[in-house]
Amino acid sequence: MAQVEMFAAKANSPVTELTAAITDVATTVSVLDASKLPDAPNIATIGVDETAETIKYTGKSGNTLTGVTRGFSGTAAKAWAIGVGVARYFTAYDADALRQNVADTASKLEVAGVANAQTPLFIPTYDGSNQSTHPKVLKLDTAFGGWKWWLSYTPYPAGDDDYENPSVAYSSDGVTWYAINGNPIDQPTAGEIAIGGFMSDGHIFIKNGVMELWYRYATNSNDVKIFRKTSTNGTVWTERELMIDCALTGERVVAPALIYENNLYKMWYINQDRFIMYDESVDGFTWNKKRKLNVPNVIDGYTAWHLDITKTDLGYEFVCNYTKGSSGDLYYWNSVDNISFTVPEKILSPSTDTLAWDNGMIYRSSLIKEGGLYKVYYSAVGRNGRWFIGLTSGSDIKNLKGTSNIQYLGMTTDLYLQNGLVLPEIKALSIGSARFRRNKIELKSGSSGATIEISNADEISFRNNAGSDYGDVKVKKIGASGDITTPTNVDCRKLVTDFIQMDLATVGLASSAGIIQYDNTSKILSFHDGNSLYHLNSYVRNVPVSPSSVGIRGTWTSDASYLYVCHNTNQWIRVAKDSTW
Repeated sequence: MAQVEMFAAKANSPVTELTAAITDVATTVSVLDASKLPDAPNIATIGVDETAETIKYTGKSGNTLTGVTRGFSGTAAKAWAIGVGVARYFTAYDADALRQNVADTASKLEVAGVANAQTPLFIPTYDGSNQSTHPKVLKLDTAFGGWKWWLSYTPYPAGDDDYENPSVAYSSDGVTWYAINGNPIDQPTAGEIAIGGFMSDGHIFIKNGVMELWYRYATNSNDVKIFRKTSTNGTVWTERELMIDCALTGERVVAPALIYENNLYKMWYINQDRFIMYDESVDGFTWNKKRKLNVPNVIDGYTAWHLDITKTDLGYEFVCNYTKGSSGDLYYWNSVDNISFTVPEKILSPSTDTLAWDNGMIYRSSLIKEGGLYKVYYSAVGRNGRWFIGLTSGSDIKNLKGTSNIQYLGMTTDLYLQNGLVLPEIKALSIGSARFRRNKIELKSGSSGATIEISNADEISFRNNAGSDYGDVKVKKIGASGDITTPTNVDCRKLVTDFIQMDLATVGLASSAGIIQYDNTSKILSFHDGNSLYHLNSYVRNVPVSPSSVGIRGTWTSDASYLYVCHNTNQWIRVAKDSTW
């Protein structure tokens, strides 16, 4: 798809006329007043109704149109007599070009910032904020606790670590997530809270059929401990165990990422100096293989902070966010032997869209590889301070595409959407409202703000808080309760209203420039330039009952006896038909 040429309009579609007859192959057209037609290149219509011909001209020489293409846009080229009208009407070509160019622009917007997820995933949190961070996702070959997809994460509403307690969710597809009953899995005791203790950095993995959740406890004085809980079904967990006391080891562990392989616990982490470290243990309590990885911990002034690792056909594959101030990017590297590593490559950056949910910092992310497809679950914070988890994927880790198909999305806090929103199978969506209802979409800015609501496909309404004139437009499905009912044998896929007004420039009253309006009673499509309404179609269905009937200059109609022409606003003339024809 590509952009197609569009042509300027002429206000009020003034009509000129041919000053000489033309054949059906003539490439120059002489008119009485070429100033009534837009500058070249442009299109014009010769004649009216279904017999009209659209032409394209590439030049104007005085009152002569030159470089004329005949029978443009599917109309038939024909010979025309002197005196036939020529005008710049709104044509089928204009409508088709507009539609194609809008679609082309939309497709390009989808590609822009393609690696960033259009919207975050909906991951419910025990505190009700549905804001979270630090994901670790498992995709298992064999179901565990009845599910193959598992996620550990921590709620983080507006960056409040009081709620940053390890939580677990499960899924059937890796997109729609359900929190287990019993979140959080752990939280600081009253005594721990009293000394500034908080939890963070949860990470799950499977060891011999048992799920282990490792997570971090820290205080404001940098007393850091790594705890563990285990579960045989993902919902019932053991008491916490102290696995690593950093005060004893002399090294703080940040964001530990673990696997269990070859009867060994293998752990990668960031230390207090922001170096990327590795260690291993037989039992998880005693660690004796600590070493610094040969991977740069600083890239372009950004320093390594939180990482994840997954074992694949390529060996060990890593993602790690590097941060600088309030910004952060995500990098990828891999290693066959965990000794030699590829050069880290940036795979994801914050969105540049000022309204995007992930336009602040890319944070801790989780990498899985399913078949030949990479899936990166990344946490991010927007410039509004809100934290969510999104999904981006692709067969090439350096060419990811963010998700846009959302099965369930609910936020009690503001959500900003990037480049539109695609919701093919909506269960519920609520933004700025705590209500979640099946088959209903609500976009609210507050009790006194604007509302867009779609309920069961029966009604779409765009309302301001007062429902005042020009602030209230509703489209109801034919057959639904309301003013519009279904006539016999009418295709119910067609939506009809008594009056539709589309404001293409500003939200305002009917006198605003840029409004296109269609009156279903008079069957007139009109455009307002800020001063007057101008018709976009010339034929009207209703016959005037008097010379002063309501009418727009240039419209016409007919009945069995007369041809009626509106030659000025609300001024009609009629000509009797020749009965000898």
